[in-house]
Amino acid sequence: MRNLLFFLFYSFVSLNLNAQDKTQDTQLWSELKLNIKIAKNIKLSLGEELRLINNSSTMGNMPTSLGLTFKIGKVYRIKPTARMSYQNGLNSFRYTLDQSLKFNLPNKIWWVNRVRLQYTHNYETPLVNFKYRFKSTLVKKLGKDVKMNFGGEIFYKDYYNFNNLSNYRLQTGLDFELGKDENGTLRLFYIFENEFNEANAQINHIYGISLNFDLF
Repeated sequence: MRNLLFFLFYSFVSLNLNAQDKTQDTQLWSELKLNIKIAKNIKLSLGEELRLINNSSTMGNMPTSLGLTFKIGKVYRIKPTARMSYQNGLNSFRYTLDQSLKFNLPNKIWWVNRVRLQYTHNYETPLVNFKYRFKSTLVKKLGKDVKMNFGGEIFYKDYYNFNNLSNYRLQTGLDFELGKDENGTLRLFYIFENEFNEANAQINHIYGISLNFDLF
C-alpha cells in the first residue's frame, strides 16, 4: 500500500510539472452539506457551495443541490440529484444520476467506483450539455478519525460518443471525523483539472474545504 500511495503522489506531481503550456487558474471551493435519514436505506442531502475563480478573486459559481441516496445491499448506491447554479448572471440547472460500488479491501482500504449521468440546461440560452463521468477513488484509514483519499475522474461530453473526452480530474484529500458520534466530516482536498476539447481550455488547481453533517 505504501508503494501504491507513493506512485499516486509521484503521478500527481508529474502531471502538474508537465502542464505548463496552458493557461492555469487557482480556484477555491467551499461546501456545506446536510444529510437527513428519512428511511432505513434512504438519505436526503442538501448542499450549498461557493466556487471562486480567477486565482480565487471572483465568484465563479454558486451551486445549490438536493439529492436522495438509496442504499441497496452492502456495496451498491444510487443517487439522483438536482442542482441549481448561478454563474455569470445566468441560472443553470443540472440533473445527475450516480451509481456507485464500494468495496472493502485489506488494511483498512476502501475502493469506490462511481458512474455519473449528467444533464445540464440553461434556460436563458439554448445550451444543453450531456456528460458521462467515471470516477474511481481509493480511501485509506490513517487513524481513528482520519482518512486519506486518492482518486481520478474522466468526463465525456454527449451521450453515445466516448471519443469526445472533455477533461479529467485527479484528487487527493483528508477526511476528519467530527463529534463524539462521528456525525460530521471535515474534508480538505486538492483537485488537478486538465480541460481540452473545450473553449478556452485550461489547467485548474482547486483547493477546497467541505463540511458534511448527518442531522438525524
